[in-house]
Order: sequence, then structure tokens, then C-alpha cells
Amino acid sequence: MDKLTSALQEQGIAPADTCAVSGADRPDSLCLVVVDGTPCFQPVSSVALRQRIDETREKIENNRANGSYALGFIGALLGMLAGVLLNALGIVFTERIYALLFALVPIAAMFGYKLFRGKMSRAAVAIVIVLSLLGIPLIPLFEVVYLLMHEYSLPLGGALGAAAAMMVDPEFLSEITGELLQLLLFMALGILISLRYMTGVTNNSRDADTEAQMASLRPNPRYNRYGETV
Repeated sequence: MDKLTSALQEQGIAPADTCAVSGADRPDSLCLVVVDGTPCFQPVSSVALRQRIDETREKIENNRANGSYALGFIGALLGMLAGVLLNALGIVFTERIYALLFALVPIAAMFGYKLFRGKMSRAAVAIVIVLSLLGIPLIPLFEVVYLLMHEYSLPLGGALGAAAAMMVDPEFLSEITGELLQLLLFMALGILISLRYMTGVTNNSRDADTEAQMASLRPNPRYNRYGETV
């Protein structure tokens, strides 16, 4: 190991010597940090880490006390509409359905929920999932709106009215039943793909992450407790 370490150092390869939190030199500790989705030990300044964790805990408690389900619902609805519109345009222009694009619907909805300061409890995930499923019929609606505007030069208001009338017509609904079932399948796949992200931004999950981070904090063997190189 000594020979390997010496060879690496000769090539200019050495362990990081800056804090992963603040970028400061001579970090006195090591801590479990997620890098590119993978947890690994990184050098950190214990003071900087504790300060960031305190700030995170303060934001979590503030959200628990002041977060609003109503505002979060509005944000999630707007995010869902944006994701659904993107999928509808993707289907129109490519004539294909992509599960990854469907994952954008719940991701955009959760982003909107968080942006509008919704309460980040487990209920937030349920709200986003329900809204994502309710957005399925909007995809063929937006497709019809686009086709009416593009093929028949209808204004947006007229195309929306005509498309809405078609969507409540039993004959038209029977014709697109197969498409709706297919869209439901892809939306379910999109929700599964994005589930880790959605659950990861809730208060409980962020609380657990901070606790795990603090539990992993340990002295950096390169330095003693006075910051001197060992």
C-alpha cells in the first residue's frame, strides 16, 4: 500500500484536500457525501458541515410549520400540465411514446409543488401521483388541439372548445380507449422511474439524510485535531 500510495503521489494523484461542502483547505473530517448518485466518504470541514445541516434542518422545520398543501397543489398542477404538454408534443412530432418523457410529468409536478412552497410530507408524493394519473386524458386532448390548430387553422380558444367537446363524445372515447390504456401504462412506468426523486425530497427523507450524514462524520486521518498534517 505504501508503494502504491507513493506511485500515485508521484503521478500527481492524491486524495482530495478541500472540503466537499465549503471548498476550504485542510478539511479536518471525513463524511458520507453523495457524489453523482453514489454515497462515498469525502473530506469535509466539520464546522461547515454542521452549519449546512443546521440550515437544512431549519428549512425542514419551517416547511413543516408553514408549508401549504393548497399552494403546493397549484404548483403541482402547473408542473403536471407542463409535463403533459411536452409528452403530447413529443407524440405528435415523433409518433412515439417515451417512458422517460412520462417520468417528467411527476418530476415537473413535484418541482412545481416544491417551488410553490407546498408542505413536503408523504402526502405530497400522493398528490403528485394522483395529478399525474389525472393528466393522462389531457395528452390526447392536447394532441387534438394541436391538430385542429395546425390542420384547420383554428385559434387556440376554438381548438380547445372543439377538442373538449370531442373528449366527452362516447364514440370518440371508445376509439381512443386503447390509446388511454397505453398512456396509463407508460404513466405508471414514469411514476416508478421518478419515485426515488419524489420520495427523496420529502421532509422525512431529508431529515434521515442529515442524520445519516452526521452519524458518518469522523476525523480525517491526514490531520490531527489541531489541523496539523499527520
